[in-house]
Amino acid sequence: YLLTELGKDEQLKLIGDPGRLGMILTNLLRNSALHANAEHTWFKQRVTESNLGPDFKRVTWTIEDDGDGIPQDQIERLRLPFERGESKSEGTGLGLFVVRATCAAMKADVTYETSETGGAKFVISADLKVVSRNHGAASSKPTDPTTRGRYTVLIVEDNTMIRKMTSRILAKAGYNTVQAGDGKSGLKQIAEKPIDAVITDYFMPEMDGVEMMLALREQGFTQPIIAVSAATLRDEPERLLAAGAKRVLAKPVSSDDLCSALDEVLSIDSGD
Repeated sequence: YLLTELGKDEQLKLIGDPGRLGMILTNLLRNSALHANAEHTWFKQRVTESNLGPDFKRVTWTIEDDGDGIPQDQIERLRLPFERGESKSEGTGLGLFVVRATCAAMKADVTYETSETGGAKFVISADLKVVSRNHGAASSKPTDPTTRGRYTVLIVEDNTMIRKMTSRILAKAGYNTVQAGDGKSGLKQIAEKPIDAVITDYFMPEMDGVEMMLALREQGFTQPIIAVSAATLRDEPERLLAAGAKRVLAKPVSSDDLCSALDEVLSIDSGD
């Protein structure tokens, strides 16, 4: 399911494919960050009426930047596997191919155009079925941000974009955050300042999430750790839990799920 915020007190629950959608948006955001030579990247979501009737909504996601853009005569070539444009950053040449194939799999439309700034603008659109509508305030009292403000969360993630986005999400929810780009940096942060909870990626250079958690537990760190990983099949969750994680979440993680997991492991409830 996809939970979509329409306004302050209105939500739509839609049938979608969060895994595929996360893959599409992550690839486009990564391309913008690594290859576009952009100073700014904008992400927008818009919900409109669908031609399929009142039981559906048309959801459009736009990723736009002010970088170099893609010449129109190259866009089709770059949608083929292993084809790359001019970029100083390393890459496989699969990003736009994955986007195109994944959009086809989830019956979504993808278009490219040059943005008003001269950069790239990708537009993804899909008709999603409405499962439920929530008008008015939620039945449970929301968590007071000042309560979360008593806690500092360390985010350990080697992907700079994901790390900063996670930090913004948690800061907006009321948490204090600090960041580290790998396990070794995470250990250093914990040695230097009080940390109430840790959110760590699994696969990272230098020291991965499992190695860091084992080191922390060996040092006597008892605060809760939430492990986040795209690899949650086979025995990966068991390895993370055995290393010291209190919860294991699968990527991509929604902001609601992430905050709920933190509230749970820190014993914060909406009535606090």
